[in-house]
Amino acid sequence: MQNQETRLTPEEFTRRLGSLCLRGGGSGLPKKAADRHVLLRSMTLGLDPARSLTEIEVNEALQRWLAAVGSRIGTDHVSLRRELVDAGYLARDSDGSAYRVGRPQGTGIIFEDGIESVWPEEALAAAEAEAERKRREHRTRSPES
Repeated sequence: MQNQETRLTPEEFTRRLGSLCLRGGGSGLPKKAADRHVLLRSMTLGLDPARSLTEIEVNEALQRWLAAVGSRIGTDHVSLRRELVDAGYLARDSDGSAYRVGRPQGTGIIFEDGIESVWPEEALAAAEAEAERKRREHRTRSPES
């Protein structure tokens, strides 16, 4: 069977990211590959691809991501850093002293131009607003007990 690629527009990426972060799961990254790659890619959005980063800088960025959008994912920054390296989203120098934003290959996901301008915090806020809108709509349709 031939692998199919999934193309994600910035709008679809934003929607999926918001949904994944809102839903969470509390047991680490999702098993579904596409969802996993959306989360991993979102973690690198705030990192400067033109410069080397220390482990401390990467750790701080991942801790900020967890606090701002990934608190429901159920993992820690160290596990995320390892996952980012293993998946190719971060490249680590051979001595482990520096990291660079990577471009993973063969993921089956193509992130279209414009993904770089997505703010994960805004994606989560939009998902929360949509969930609240749906709750209000449901309450206005449901007969009171």
